[in-house]
Amino acid sequence: NESKIDFETKKTDFTLIDQNGNKVSLSNYRGKKVVILYWAVWCPPCKEEVPIINELSEEYNDAIFLTIVSPTLGENSEYKTYQEEIAAYIQKNNIEVPVLIDEGKKCLDIYGIERYPCTIFVDEYGDIREKVGSEEKSGKLTKEEIIKKLEEYPCLSWLILKNFNRLRHNQLAKIIIKKQCI
Repeated sequence: NESKIDFETKKTDFTLIDQNGNKVSLSNYRGKKVVILYWAVWCPPCKEEVPIINELSEEYNDAIFLTIVSPTLGENSEYKTYQEEIAAYIQKNNIEVPVLIDEGKKCLDIYGIERYPCTIFVDEYGDIREKVGSEEKSGKLTKEEIIKKLEEYPCLSWLILKNFNRLRHNQLAKIIIKKQCI
């Protein structure tokens, strides 16, 4: 499903090619929290956040970290193609986190990216929890801010409890599930 976000369910999916030529789909990571950084090689704040995402991908085991790079060449670039510029940046900065190339700018449209960097938080169910970055404000985050946002997600039992509330199941089930989160 490579269309705009369904804001009623806040779900979306995409399939892109990474820096090694592998196909990567967001739906492959269902069951895990995902942090997506949308960036451009020519963007100074992006160049600060990509290494943070790279570092978090090695240190923080409770989430998957992906970056999606805009396929645009910097205005004063010394490279002939954006592929060369992206590859050089990855190599120079020892970036090991997956770098997905947004050919055709599919994700730019899907997520309504208006400014770089833009950080998108997706929960275990594929629901978009938050998008940081808009036309008015950059989405550049610190390592601490990213970790805090990841830890703000409710535990799975809380989500089950929320669904029980909607379905108006018995009080005992609500109490048992609630205690699992404490």
